[in-house]
Amino acid sequence: MDEIEKKISGLRQRLFVRRKTKKSFSGYNLILELAAGMAVGAFIGYHADKYANTTPIFLFLGSIFGIAAGSYNAYNAFKGR
Repeated sequence: MDEIEKKISGLRQRLFVRRKTKKSFSGYNLILELAAGMAVGAFIGYHADKYANTTPIFLFLGSIFGIAAGSYNAYNAFKGR
């Protein structure tokens, strides 16, 4: 009986450690990842347009790449990588 109690106790401790170290993910994280990616892409695109003295083509491209990067980061955060 003591062996069974020791095994149960060991399993509970491992489960508690696993729960404690697992990252939590919420909708706010998703929104933050997407918004941050788009903002950084738009910022870089805006300044590239300003430097090249062009129409907002780089702003558009930067926003698209920013959304893609934000989506990739949100996916990785959701998967816990």
